[in-house]
Amino acid sequence: MSGKVTNIEERRKKRKSSKKQKKIIRILVISVIIGYFIIRAVPMVLSSHISTKPVEKEVFTDKIDSKGILFKKETVYTRSAENLEFAKKEGERIGSGETIAVSKSKDYASLEQELQTANESIQLYTELLNEYSWLRSLKEKEEDAVESYVNHLREKTKLEDERLESIRRDIQNGTKSNESFFKEEIEKLESTRSQTEEKLKTGKETYFAKSPGVVSSKLDGFEEELNFEALEKLDSAKYNEIKGRIKSAEKKDISKGVKTVEGHIWYMALDIDKAYGNEFKDKTSVEVEFNKGEYALKGKIKQLDIKDRALMVIEFNEGLHRFYDDRYVDVAIVKGRYSGLRVPSSAITEQDGQRGVYIKEVSGIVKFIPVRLLYKGDEYSIVNDEEQGSIEYKKKGETVTARSLQVFDEVFENSMFVRENQVVN
Repeated sequence: MSGKVTNIEERRKKRKSSKKQKKIIRILVISVIIGYFIIRAVPMVLSSHISTKPVEKEVFTDKIDSKGILFKKETVYTRSAENLEFAKKEGERIGSGETIAVSKSKDYASLEQELQTANESIQLYTELLNEYSWLRSLKEKEEDAVESYVNHLREKTKLEDERLESIRRDIQNGTKSNESFFKEEIEKLESTRSQTEEKLKTGKETYFAKSPGVVSSKLDGFEEELNFEALEKLDSAKYNEIKGRIKSAEKKDISKGVKTVEGHIWYMALDIDKAYGNEFKDKTSVEVEFNKGEYALKGKIKQLDIKDRALMVIEFNEGLHRFYDDRYVDVAIVKGRYSGLRVPSSAITEQDGQRGVYIKEVSGIVKFIPVRLLYKGDEYSIVNDEEQGSIEYKKKGETVTARSLQVFDEVFENSMFVRENQVVN
């Protein structure tokens, strides 16, 4: 009986041992499979970090976007005028003493017509009087000439028949009873002309340029305030106060009048980040781009007040004709312009104290190429384009000449995942 019990226990132990072995085998198989996939996945993960980017040539401008308030020398001749007629086109240059515009009253056109009518009538009656006197003086009267004159009178003056017959008798008899009539008519017309001329004088105002400049009809109300004298008292608080008023009034309070923007000197005030302001501490000039880089001007830094932000005032001596009617403009302060080769910033590394990048040669071998960094940004950097095809640099205290980076070289985007002489498929 005891022998049977012993056999049963042995079989149980064998079954347990067999189960353990199978479990261990399963774990080993699963581990091998997982390990296999991990090994297969590692190159895939690494390959995502060792992608390459072709090198390109690029001209890059490092700049600070901002908005500037313009200060100009402006003369306002009138802020409200009726029936303005400009002698010069909007934005056209004008010389000192030249006519800018003429303002006329509402009835000015009808007065001009009255004056023209008066002048024509005076000329007509003067000619009629002269012919009347000449015909009377003739000893032998030609009936056809007399009849022609009377018909001419009837057509041009609309005189009554009684007056016409009286004039006919004067000519035929050599009398001059109607001479006073002609003279009185001329005097009346001359009086009308004088009165009309006086009305025209008061109904018209001519504006002459006091100084050479650019003609404008657009007035924003800041002409007298934003002048050169205002710059002497300008600080950050005043700048922000003016900026707020300009933004609220922008394109709303433009009125039509007459003004000139004079000279060729003008100023722009703007504020930028304090850190950027510190970069211009030791500079006397700056380049500014306008109209999204369409054109650029160089100016002198006349004021740089650095507090919470940096207030910069720039003087320009050209380009005023482009901004004669602008007050608040989009600009970009140029920190630097760089012409070279564009590479990802993450590609730049150091080897023995020398900056460089790793490139993938045709054979797939990774090679370190030294570079001279011109500009480094968050995503891309600009390195010098060594035109001679080689670059000299210090390596362990010695001057070494090496192949330089070239256009279309395949640069590894992330230098952390490759090493020199590594083979990459």
